[in-house]
Amino acid sequence: MQVKQVSTLEQLASLREQWRLLDRGIPFRGWEWLLPCWRHCGRALGGELYTLACFDGDTLVALAPWYRQRTPLGRVVRALGDGVICSDYLGVPCAPGRAPEVAEALARHLTAARSPAGWDLLRLEGQDPDDPVLAALCTLLRARDHAVTEQPGPRCWRITLPCSAGAAGETGAQAVQRRWDEYLGTLSRSHRSQTRRIERRCQALPATLHVVRTVSELRPAFDLLVSLHQRRRNQLGDRGLFASPQVREFHREAAELLLRAGRLWLAWLEVKGQPVAAQYGALAGRTLYVYQSGLEPAALEVEPGRMMLVATLRHALAQNLQGFDLLRGDEPYKSHFRAVPQPSRELLIAHRHLGGRLGYHALTGGRRLRTWARGLRGLLQERLRSDV
Repeated sequence: MQVKQVSTLEQLASLREQWRLLDRGIPFRGWEWLLPCWRHCGRALGGELYTLACFDGDTLVALAPWYRQRTPLGRVVRALGDGVICSDYLGVPCAPGRAPEVAEALARHLTAARSPAGWDLLRLEGQDPDDPVLAALCTLLRARDHAVTEQPGPRCWRITLPCSAGAAGETGAQAVQRRWDEYLGTLSRSHRSQTRRIERRCQALPATLHVVRTVSELRPAFDLLVSLHQRRRNQLGDRGLFASPQVREFHREAAELLLRAGRLWLAWLEVKGQPVAAQYGALAGRTLYVYQSGLEPAALEVEPGRMMLVATLRHALAQNLQGFDLLRGDEPYKSHFRAVPQPSRELLIAHRHLGGRLGYHALTGGRRLRTWARGLRGLLQERLRSDV
């Protein structure tokens, strides 16, 4: 197996068709997400492409979609889509059954890499803990005397929707209502009551969910999402996701590519003809991933966020989806809606040469110091409370 370093946007784009066969349906690993991410945000990241493509002859078998930054800690390799983009379920897209040999090929390449293909640290965030290539790669790099540290990353939260079979002759509407009632039965009594209240409000106002299905609908819907998101986040004193022109244009292009691939989730909720909420994410298989949202600040009294969630959950049931993934962040509402935490993994790997070791100890030493300081602060606070 041959490993080729992809260092230009044109080279990366040339792999699109074969790449599509490897991403296991996870939208944040696909070229529709990562290619425009690098096109629009690569310069702002101050890095260079460092994507490793594994070939068996002319066939792309796996792709490590990474980039490299030059930092005070040395040459640091990171995952495309990390940082401010906050992508989840990242990993190394790989053909089924080829993970062991791909990991071996990547380990050989990374160990032997010298300038200009060299690296000092490999820092991967938001990685899927079940990614077989990364699991095998960590084992192989440890055996080659590279330092490897793994730790939990931000948790994602996923709702598993009811999918039990109904009675013979059941209509589509009856099936949705049955599954909705079954889902509500999993909630606590108080939260079930609140959700039914929101559902009645949606029916009484009425609230109407609109889903983007065509390119002509995309631009106004995306502009609405940006407007609602930015105004609400600014109201809360936050800069907002779309404040950066580069990030905004990345998402605009990614949304169009996802739509053309049948993977886009972009919808807005109207009350009496006025938009009060918007939601943006991706579809993959039978799972809907909710990446970002926006709310009308002037309509908070009708709880547009909860109305949007209720409307999209019912829509997901109507589409016979089984997973509703709210992605990273431990906001309390997620567990209230019976979402279950999904782990993620962060990897820090140092090359065995001196430069890698120095960067590794500088970084992990800082982490240990912060942990020690937090523990000392907690001890002092406990003693102060006991003296009162």
